[in-house]
Amino acid sequence: MLNNADPLILFKKYHMINSYFNRYLKLAYFQFIIIKFDIYSLAMADSYLVRVGGKVFEFSETSLQTDAPNLFTEMFWGGEVYGEKEIFFDRDPVIFEVISRYLRGYEIFPISSINLPVGMSENVFRQNLLRDAKFFQLTKLSESMITLDTRIGDVFNSHFKIEKRLTDIDPLHLQLKRFGDKQYVVFKSEGMPVVLFHMGGVICDVAPLNSIEWKFQPVNLEHSRIIRDIIVNIIGEDYDPKNDIFNGIKSISSFEIDGQKVYGSEIYVKFKDKTAEVDKQGRIRFLLSKLIFSLEVINEQPQSNSISTGGKIKHRIKPVWGTGITEPTWLAHRGT
Repeated sequence: MLNNADPLILFKKYHMINSYFNRYLKLAYFQFIIIKFDIYSLAMADSYLVRVGGKVFEFSETSLQTDAPNLFTEMFWGGEVYGEKEIFFDRDPVIFEVISRYLRGYEIFPISSINLPVGMSENVFRQNLLRDAKFFQLTKLSESMITLDTRIGDVFNSHFKIEKRLTDIDPLHLQLKRFGDKQYVVFKSEGMPVVLFHMGGVICDVAPLNSIEWKFQPVNLEHSRIIRDIIVNIIGEDYDPKNDIFNGIKSISSFEIDGQKVYGSEIYVKFKDKTAEVDKQGRIRFLLSKLIFSLEVINEQPQSNSISTGGKIKHRIKPVWGTGITEPTWLAHRGT
């Protein structure tokens, strides 16, 4: 019975239990510290430091593998600093801040005028960002930024443009805006930058010199669907959903055809003998592996050389840049 127990015995039992309990608590505490340290060490083991112009950026391996292979993967896992966890670059940390967001998976366009380096315009900042994207060998980022030849002109300033892959477009973020007597598809955002759409695999029919009309047919059916959705829902054009051939217009654009750099106005003359005519209008055909274009809208009375009819709303694909090949063997038939 507890009431009849010797107080000394009870005290010794209490002391023994308390001693075991304290020992268990200390053991559990040290195990917690060890586990915590192991987790921290593991996290640090996957952490890489990139020093840029005196500022330190910390990345995970996953972030540095973005847009790989690149200079980071080459140096950390295959170069002279293999096995190291820190590298240094003598570049602008303000510009690299934008690159760091890109590596972490964030959208970095359109570029905001806020927090630009002192005395640097948006246009210059974009040029410097492209220069550093190439320096760090970030191919996808470099390709997503458009460098236009000074001979390629249109109604927009360069900082009003944003290139987006067609498959990344959400029509809910698009609207029309008038520039002079023309309307263009733009983003619903501050500054309303004109969308320069980007798609791969396009059959392009180039018109003779006496015509302004081109034709474009995406090889990818998903690209066709997205363009149709934009034409119908944003432009408001009454468009045949079965039609995958889209109206285009000759413009002052830059192309790289068969490895040769040419302007849009030069294509017909330079390549007429390398590819077959495909229709009665004398258009010749190319396969473009990549096309960057804007969507122009006209709503005016028909004029000479105009593809507008009866004042109806009509879309026009306006090419800006493209790269492709002449391949008369299989391009002679549309859609193959």
